[in-house]
Amino acid sequence: MIKLGTRRNAKLIERKVKAGTLKKIYRGIYLEPRDKAVTYSEIILQTLGIQGIISYASALEYPKHIHNNTLYVVGNVNKKIHFKDDDLVIHVLKKGDTFTYWQEMLVPTDTPGLFVLEFDVACLVQFFPSSLFEKRSNKDLACAQIIQAILSQHGDIAKAEVYFRALQHKAKHYNLEKAFTALVAYFKTYYKTRHLSFDEKRLGMFEKVREYLLSTPPLIFPAKKQNTLFFFEAYFTNYIEGTEFEIEEAEKIVFDPRHRYERHKDGNDIVATYGVIQNIVSSPMSYDTYEDFERCLKQTHHTMMAHRKDEMCVGEFKKKINRSGALRFVLPEQVIPTLKKGFALFMTLDEPFHRALFMMVMLSEIHPFEDGNGRIARLFMNNEFSRGGRLHLLIPTVFRDEYITALKGFSHQENVSAIVRALAKAYKITQQIDWDLSREAVREYIKINSGFEKDTHSMWGIRPSKSDASPQEDAGKLPFDLPF
Repeated sequence: MIKLGTRRNAKLIERKVKAGTLKKIYRGIYLEPRDKAVTYSEIILQTLGIQGIISYASALEYPKHIHNNTLYVVGNVNKKIHFKDDDLVIHVLKKGDTFTYWQEMLVPTDTPGLFVLEFDVACLVQFFPSSLFEKRSNKDLACAQIIQAILSQHGDIAKAEVYFRALQHKAKHYNLEKAFTALVAYFKTYYKTRHLSFDEKRLGMFEKVREYLLSTPPLIFPAKKQNTLFFFEAYFTNYIEGTEFEIEEAEKIVFDPRHRYERHKDGNDIVATYGVIQNIVSSPMSYDTYEDFERCLKQTHHTMMAHRKDEMCVGEFKKKINRSGALRFVLPEQVIPTLKKGFALFMTLDEPFHRALFMMVMLSEIHPFEDGNGRIARLFMNNEFSRGGRLHLLIPTVFRDEYITALKGFSHQENVSAIVRALAKAYKITQQIDWDLSREAVREYIKINSGFEKDTHSMWGIRPSKSDASPQEDAGKLPFDLPF
């Protein structure tokens, strides 16, 4: 529930913030700890006095207009608002005198003073040569999203062509013929691109990973008694994706069937992941052919995400583009061909350490499912360690930022060494824990030695400072040399 700060309730809210029952996300705006600003985006706009038009990618997906937790509004001010301790970002571009031109094309929302562009017009204005709509985070990315939005609403290419004929009349009515011509030209380019059998750029990146791993001495940590590790693996891999529980609460959710908790689906994320990990340990998945590999991927995703079937298509590859910020992952129609090519490279590796890291990087970069891709990538990485009789690899909470930075370095700059170094470092960290201890002992040991608040230099090996943000800087701490 959203709370607004006033002079009258200032002291009460301050006490609640200190007690942890409220969190401040912006000046005068507070939420309960479990709530996200994304849920209250339109109320926040109204509170801040922002009026205008929901536009760009947000208009294409309205009413689910918070794509990648970013809301685009053509409004009455120029402002970029970041919300503290939350992923929501609101971009507001001042509407200027041209707002009246778009009045006929707007649909009112439930929030007074806030409108959304018609879907058809939202598609066209991406190509409209006007300063009002030219500020896009990534034009090509926005255009690709338009194509996917059209295809998702109108089906295959043939049906989309019927839609384009109808859209042409609307473009003429609104004097947007040039924008329509540009949209059709882009669609033709997309039509040719979508028939590529695989993502050539990603395959080249995977080949670099393979060559780098073959020249990298492996870390060999045999699987010892590690029963306690699997709970922490489930906890950490979900924490990375934003499923944040206090660790004691997560223990109750997993091990106490009588424990009742409010965030049912978030709790099931941890329970289901823990169950999959246990299965991997007792009976690692084996796949000698691509067909077996695809079947294991889909079955694992279904098992892990079945409780979210009302939110996504579980156990099936994605039907629309997914992305992280400006990064677009492999196109839906190229997932299977790219997976096949990547799997063929994977099969040329013999060492479990090399196979595990290659598997994680490949699945993370392809992002074959609508959601759950990070967890799937780490599960299949550890499946390879289990197949080879090796210790599993954990990405602890305090290592999350370094891990994410390394993944982004690979995705954006094809920096292979960064992600290999980061994973190798996390593996070295994992083997230093005595996983034969009780959960309580391991929990307390981790808390004391890792510093969940990131305020100590711990045995996890990182400092929360700019000088330590890059995994390359810690290469000297590893027990082997990595080539550049």
